[in-house]
Formats: sequence, structure tokens, C-alpha cells
Amino acid sequence: MVLQALYTAVQACLDEALEICRQRGLDTGSRYREAFIALGRDGVIDAELAARLADWASFRNVLAHFYPVVDMKRVWDALGEIEDLLAFQDILQQD
Repeated sequence: MVLQALYTAVQACLDEALEICRQRGLDTGSRYREAFIALGRDGVIDAELAARLADWASFRNVLAHFYPVVDMKRVWDALGEIEDLLAFQDILQQD
């Protein structure tokens, strides 16, 4: 259930990021992580937060495809970095 909740949270942030990129005409490339990088380049979000969120997008792929074995240490570490997703949510609520 924790894995599913993390996946859902990251995917929701990605969906919002992609929509903002679409509205602004930003190139998101072919990988999810590039949506956050584009938002950082455009000044929508801080570049450092954008880089961390891009890592979340990569982690989302691990969760989505359930790569052979999900490293539970990595999941535990991700839970300690959930503030990044919450920071993005706060930015979205400001608009």
C-alpha cells in the first residue's frame, strides 16, 4: 500500500507538471523527469526543487514497472524526502 500511495502521489505531481508545461508551451522531451526540469528552467519552480522532483519522476518509473525487486531501503529513504512533493503541491495551490 505504501508503494501504491507513493506512486499515486508522484504521478499526480507529474500530471500537474505536464499540464503546466503544456499550458506554457514548454518542451518536456520524452521522459517524465524532463517536465520538472522544464519548470525549473522556466522559473515556475526553483531549479534545485526541479532536480529533486526529476529524481522522484525516475523513482515513479521504478514503482510503476515494479522493477525486478524494489529496494525497500530506497522506498524508506523516499519517505524521508516527501517534503519535495509537498513543496510542489504548495506551489500549485498558490496559482
